[in-house]
Parts: sequence; structure tokens; C-alpha cells
Amino acid sequence: EEELLQQHYTITGWAEALQRRNIEVIVVSRFRRESSFQKNKVQYYFISDQLEATFSGWRLPVKFLRKISALDADLIHLHNFTLSLQTFLLKLLLNKKTAIIIQHHGGKPPGKKKRIFHNLVNSIADGFFLPRQTRARTGL
Repeated sequence: EEELLQQHYTITGWAEALQRRNIEVIVVSRFRRESSFQKNKVQYYFISDQLEATFSGWRLPVKFLRKISALDADLIHLHNFTLSLQTFLLKLLLNKKTAIIIQHHGGKPPGKKKRIFHNLVNSIADGFFLPRQTRARTGL
């Protein structure tokens, strides 16, 4: 878990910065085993859902999504624009007050059919963080 957090140091840095502003931050990540701990006042949950580390957009990590839903957050920040089916299912599981922000980190754009599907399904999100070049391509 510590190695994963070191690899994704921007998440921990951002979470700790928000926590210092008295905003409760909980980080939930899929992982090969179940665990949880608190570090620098940020709560971390690692959820084992029996799916491979990288899975297709059609696989549903239901256990992971249920854990996120159970936290009853005001805001959820997701780090994958292309897992739109999972984002849609999460939105169905959430309390209506919970907002979803999706961050896209760039990369090769999907083909036209996939792009239309992702844009349609991701439209349930309340906001997006997109690299500048992605905004121009997607029209968002």
C-alpha cells in the first residue's frame, strides 16, 4: 500500500493539502488485498475486488463501488475518463447529494463510437478535469 501511495504521490499530496484546510479526505483504491489506515489525517481504504489490476471498460468492480457509495461523500473525484460504465453505476449507487468529478489524464483518444459512448455516459458527472488538448478534441 505504501509503495502504491509513493507511486501516486500527487494523490497523497493533494489529499493532505485539502486535509490541512479542514476538509475530510478519504482515498479509496482498488488493490490486491484489503486494508485501511490513516496517514497524515487522510483515511486510506484499499479494496480487493478479485478483478485484474487493469480491466476492460465492461467489467464492474461492484465491491469497490459499493465501498465508495457507503462512505456517503459530498464529492467523489475519479481518475479515469474511460471507465464510464463504472462511473454510471457508481452514480446510481450514490446518494443524490454526492457530486462526481472525473479527471482525465490524457492519452490516445478513443475511436468515434467509443468517444460518443463515453461522452454520453459520462454526462452524469457534475464536472471534469481535462488536459488542455483533450478539451479541444472532445468539445468539453
